[in-house]
Amino acid sequence: MDITEGSPDLHGFRMPAEWEPHSQTWLGWPERPDNWRHHGVYGQSAFAKVASAISKFEPVTVCASPSQE
Repeated sequence: MDITEGSPDLHGFRMPAEWEPHSQTWLGWPERPDNWRHHGVYGQSAFAKVASAISKFEPVTVCASPSQE
């Protein structure tokens, strides 16, 4: 399937409501200095706490660049 053409809904994707049941949570790691002050340090601390809290109830996957290891 080539999903580079058209809109996401044409390929079966949609944005579920926050209250809808789901199997896991995905988080994008805050690291871009143009979006996060202080290179995301404070945002990263908050995201880590949120991920830890959510992980008590469901799997959490965090997307980050290799430089963030």
